[in-house]
Amino acid sequence: MALRTSQAFQVDRQMSDEQETPRLVLKHAQSARTVELPGGVLEAQFEGERGYLIFTTEGHPQEEALFIHWLDRALHVEDGLEISADYTPGIFKNPTAALTEEGIVFSFFDDGKRWSVTVLKSPRWLRHKYPVKRKTPFWQRSRLLVQSGAAIIP
Repeated sequence: MALRTSQAFQVDRQMSDEQETPRLVLKHAQSARTVELPGGVLEAQFEGERGYLIFTTEGHPQEEALFIHWLDRALHVEDGLEISADYTPGIFKNPTAALTEEGIVFSFFDDGKRWSVTVLKSPRWLRHKYPVKRKTPFWQRSRLLVQSGAAIIP
């Protein structure tokens, strides 16, 4: 089933420290439970039968980092990725639900490439290439598959 845009979360509070990545505390509207994720700006959120796909950024377009997290229905972070490159500007834009899978297509770096993130039905061992970095332990299988380039079909 395809993901759809969601308003399930609102920013409860922001936490920042000069030395570390800013953090957001997001409040789930239905349950009033909170979840803490890296980032200073809630960019987009999508919802599917199995959970939520959340996009956050640091809020520094000149050297931006995009954080992508998959949360299950119990609001546990199942997987997390970061897309960033040193000294490279990035602006998250044009997120669109993929037509055939649980996935989202979007733009980030200003190089004309489209990115896609797909929520896998079952976790797999994946090796993501730079500028994608896993935010979960290396022994944990990935639930998120990220691809970039001309091969992406929205």
